[in-house]
Parts: sequence; structure tokens; C-alpha cells
Amino acid sequence: MTTEQPSDALRPARLNQPWRGFVALGEAILAAIAVVVAIQLWGRGVTTMVTPLGAGQPPLTSTIFYANWMAASIGLVTIAAFLVLDGLRQTLLAIRTRRRLLLPPLVTAAPPQ
Repeated sequence: MTTEQPSDALRPARLNQPWRGFVALGEAILAAIAVVVAIQLWGRGVTTMVTPLGAGQPPLTSTIFYANWMAASIGLVTIAAFLVLDGLRQTLLAIRTRRRLLLPPLVTAAPPQ
């Protein structure tokens, strides 16, 4: 007696998979690292220059912004945001799947009762 197993192509995809929790944890760690590096890059992108003007005058203080470091910082924060969003999605898929309520169809050919 043989029992037939449904092939992989006919089997519906399972969304509730516990290993997704480890993926979410990895993405959270990567997002935290990206934010820490972004903070360091932002600090590199802003410098202060003090220029003495002469006797009796206060020095001129200028702030210099380096766009390449700031753009890299903004890019890393954006990547971290996407990692956090995907981590939340992976967590929800690891914990549960959405249950569908079996509702009657809105339009039927049967007469109303």
C-alpha cells in the first residue's frame, strides 16, 4: 500500500516558519550596526573651523559640511529602516499567519432567505 505525497509544486507555501525569527534577529543586529556607523559618518561630515581675524576682534567660527559623508550616513539610516521593516515582517511570519474568516460570498445566484 502506497500513500501519495503531494508534490512540492502542488503543496501550498507555508508562511509560518520559525526560522524566520532568526532572520529577523539578524536583520535587527545589522540595522543597529548600520545606525552606529551612520552616526560616526555624520560626525565626520560636520567640522568646525576657527579663523582668527586680528587684534581685538573675536575669531570667525565656520561650520563645514561634507556632503559625501552625510549622504553615506543618510543612506545607511535608510537601509537600517528597511531592515527594521523587513525584520518586523519576518517576526510576524515566524509567530503566526493571518487567519481567514470564511464569509459567505456577497453576490450569489441563490435567492435570499
